[in-house]
Amino acid sequence: MNRFERIDFENKPVKDLVSIVIVRYNEKELLEILISSIEKQDYPNYETICVFNRPDPATEQHLLKKNVRVITSPENLWLTGGANLGAAKARGEFLLVLNCDTELKEDAISKLIKGIKREENIDAIAPKVLRYDGSIDSVGQKFIAMGWDMNVGSGKRDVGQYDHPREITCFEAAALLVKRTAIEKCGLFDARFKYLKESLDLCCRMKKEGMRFFTCPEAVIYHRRGGSFNIYTNNPTILYFKFRNDLFTLIKHFHIFYLAAVLPIHIFYGLITLVYLLLMGKFKCAESVRKAMFDGFIFMLKNREKPLSLRQNLKMINALWPY
Repeated sequence: MNRFERIDFENKPVKDLVSIVIVRYNEKELLEILISSIEKQDYPNYETICVFNRPDPATEQHLLKKNVRVITSPENLWLTGGANLGAAKARGEFLLVLNCDTELKEDAISKLIKGIKREENIDAIAPKVLRYDGSIDSVGQKFIAMGWDMNVGSGKRDVGQYDHPREITCFEAAALLVKRTAIEKCGLFDARFKYLKESLDLCCRMKKEGMRFFTCPEAVIYHRRGGSFNIYTNNPTILYFKFRNDLFTLIKHFHIFYLAAVLPIHIFYGLITLVYLLLMGKFKCAESVRKAMFDGFIFMLKNREKPLSLRQNLKMINALWPY
């Protein structure tokens, strides 16, 4: 475990306590909705920690009155570093990481706790995440052969087709319950990712330790996704992290034989995107893609870790084809 992933907990764990960690990065109105939904939970044994990447005294004082523990970072730690900072202050036996544009159904936490205790060797559990139009945002994630992770059920109408708990190979970090023992063993997010793909990196590290993840579809969380992060977005920052962190994860964790098959696909995809953006006159976005591909290869080739075995790579792909 490198220093960018390690969590140095300041407190001993309290049995059955859930530490909710939120990194504030968008409108305070959405944060207020999330905090209100936490206050309505039927599971009483929790603490809420909110990390601010920039000072906001008025909002901080408001949250303190709601018994929310506020941590303000002197620098922008992004999503990954902020979540790691909040986790280090946590006292819970379980850690619930939430995006601040989510909202919890009243029994979400109690259902998640029941789910993660269903079997002794479940280390993390993902709820059913719905959008407000009634469609599914994710019920865990799947990893496809070309080397990308995808949300299971994304965009489909929720008609109960995913309402049976299943073992999964990866999960989305927008809403995730994980045992503290798992974090102590392999860390939380790699702070170098900053934003996007941090959950797949965490899954790979947990897989190396033989850990298991399940869905908990009876626990429902709503997600106000800020829009589809497709390759033609006008946001250069999102483009940069998407392309860079895809390469980070593959080069960091995957077997050399698997990389030989999928890296050419990623290079071709990046080049096609780069050409398209140039033709559309989106020069800042095109530069983000170029820089992302360069940084992804150079940085992680210098920091490659012990990879998953080829058998583990193939198992990640095969396990979720029935979805």
